[in-house]
Amino acid sequence: MKMQRDGDKLTVFAQGRIDTNSAPEFASQVEGALDGVMDLTFDFSELEYISSSGLRVLMIAIKEMRRRRGEVRITNASEGVYDILESTGFTGACDVEMKA
Repeated sequence: MKMQRDGDKLTVFAQGRIDTNSAPEFASQVEGALDGVMDLTFDFSELEYISSSGLRVLMIAIKEMRRRRGEVRITNASEGVYDILESTGFTGACDVEMKA
């Protein structure tokens, strides 16, 4: 995972799989980088799969950004990842864009 910060904007570039094994590290890195962030983007262009453990991390980040009245979006989701996000209600919780 990589991150890019520009003022109060943070982009998180997730890669590979976010599952039971990798979600704790993903959570730690995301939560540790949110200080002062008002615009959070998850770029999933290199994400192959996200499990319920990864979805929990996203929900925590979305709730935190709502508390701050900030923005959250997910970009470049593959069809498979988009289907998971749609079936679990994330497309209603934040802006989600499929990979072109």
